[in-house]
Amino acid sequence: EDNVLPIGDDEVRYTIFGMMSKDFANEHLYDNTEDYFSKMSTPTLMFANAIREPLPPQKPSGGVYATRPDYFGKASYTFRTKYGTEDNKHKPHSVQFNRASDIQFLSAIYKNDPEIQNDTLQMVMRDIFLNREEDYYVDRWNNLLSFDYGTEGLFAEFDGRRLPMPDNAKFIEGINDFIKSHNDFYNLWGTPDEVAELSTFNLSTEVIPALSPDSSSLLIKHFLKETLHNCFVPLTEIPILYNYVNGTNYTPIPKKQVIRDGNGNLLNPEHPDFDIAPMMKRIDPHGEQYESQFTDFGLDGASNTTYFYAAREISSQLKVSDFSGILGPVSLVNTAPPTSPEIVKVVPILENRVLGISPSVELRINSYSKFHKIRKVCIYRATNAVDAMTVRTMKLIKTADVEIEQMLDNEHWVLQDDFSDLMTEIPFGDPLFYRLTVMREIKYADKEGNVHIDYAPSEASKLCITNIVENYNPVSPILDYFSEELNDNSLQLVTLHWEKTCYNAKYHVYKMNSQGNWVKIHQFQTNDEHVFLPLEVTELQTNSLIVFDDNDNNIYHHFKVIAENTSGMFSSQEHILTIYNSDTWKSIGGIGDMIIDGTFYIR
Repeated sequence: EDNVLPIGDDEVRYTIFGMMSKDFANEHLYDNTEDYFSKMSTPTLMFANAIREPLPPQKPSGGVYATRPDYFGKASYTFRTKYGTEDNKHKPHSVQFNRASDIQFLSAIYKNDPEIQNDTLQMVMRDIFLNREEDYYVDRWNNLLSFDYGTEGLFAEFDGRRLPMPDNAKFIEGINDFIKSHNDFYNLWGTPDEVAELSTFNLSTEVIPALSPDSSSLLIKHFLKETLHNCFVPLTEIPILYNYVNGTNYTPIPKKQVIRDGNGNLLNPEHPDFDIAPMMKRIDPHGEQYESQFTDFGLDGASNTTYFYAAREISSQLKVSDFSGILGPVSLVNTAPPTSPEIVKVVPILENRVLGISPSVELRINSYSKFHKIRKVCIYRATNAVDAMTVRTMKLIKTADVEIEQMLDNEHWVLQDDFSDLMTEIPFGDPLFYRLTVMREIKYADKEGNVHIDYAPSEASKLCITNIVENYNPVSPILDYFSEELNDNSLQLVTLHWEKTCYNAKYHVYKMNSQGNWVKIHQFQTNDEHVFLPLEVTELQTNSLIVFDDNDNNIYHHFKVIAENTSGMFSSQEHILTIYNSDTWKSIGGIGDMIIDGTFYIR
């Protein structure tokens, strides 16, 4: 054995054997003569494979999130695996990496009937494993996959809830088939014939008793462990030969194994095209145990599935080790846009000054399931059809956090546009265009393992059009006027002035005639903060007023303005301006300029 078996980490050792014969028959006839030997036989080559029992790899280590999806929607996940133990350096002959999903695990042990509205699988996914942000989400999975359920044989309880016992009919049927085959093979009687329902047992219930002092009993949890391990699917076509894995300086790439040529023939490992592990590399530390890094490039970034990973070793004699510990749960970063929100109703809210209700627009949309992890709703508004064609040209007026506002459990989500972005001005009567988007919360980890929170926006909703109506009479304007100084009993360049009293108002300007009747001299609509009306643009068609007659008696000119809002409601009070009154006169200078509230205006 010392001469022919491999030494150290060698997998194969070659030995060449040859034979020759020696003649002892005539030794007494000759003194001190050399022995007679035949020629050497034809050499024969023998090779010996290293015989090493496969050992379960250590539990793989990695992050809790996969990478963010790329342009094509593909994500990847990288994990490391050590072989042997801290005290026992062990080089594997070949390794197989496996992956399973949460739905595979739960479907294997729980009842899943699409015709039943609330079967066990749906209940577990909705009430226990729906919220990945729950404090005990990872703890529940670790408890399930530890296969250590204590003497009670029950899943651990977290936050007052625990997983139900497995009730999948095929799972129970598999246990019963094994019991019957076992009893028939060993001609055993007096042992349980079958397990009817696990609800009457627990995971530590003995199914097959120990047949000898050296053996152990089979418990239901052993069948559970075997069932969950059978859910794993290999990530490579064939196991990876460890000796042919690239070294530390290699960068894994998303490529399939190359073990055959174009004709389907197996390639020699020394062939330049041979590549058995393009997605893996060795990172063996010097003088320490063996370790590898594997990248799973085949993840669908738009999926909400949770994944788990495990590894096992395969020896040169094709013996397979037990599975390593299970790594997971690994969550994907779902950056795919959610479905666009469905607007159910748009309701304008009228102002009520008695109850303190401000005018607003209420938008109601269908709620999203918690499964979609929608956390924010964005409201976009435009005041013209051109800007309303896309949200890129619309104004983001509000972002509502549905979790803070406690809307997650509601059938409909109600949002309001209170026009707070417009300060005190509300666009009464104008067409208002609305679109909504929702934002899904996503979490991912960077290269340093730091967890970041981001949001993936949805497509925009359909366009909705509405307006807000005024339901109160506007305030009547208070007039003053500007002119040049009194010259020859008349005022020149007379200009009426008042401040805006409502949004986009229509103003009706009146002058009292000599008979004491009010005559409308002008009507126009504007939204200016300060309104200036030269008399020369009115029906008077003059910019001068005679304020003294030939006998130096005062001639008074009376003006008033009635405001009409966008709802057609008129102001009810009358504020009359009388010209000429030295108390209300304001000079505009010789060139027709005026200053109002520090602002310089030019006629």
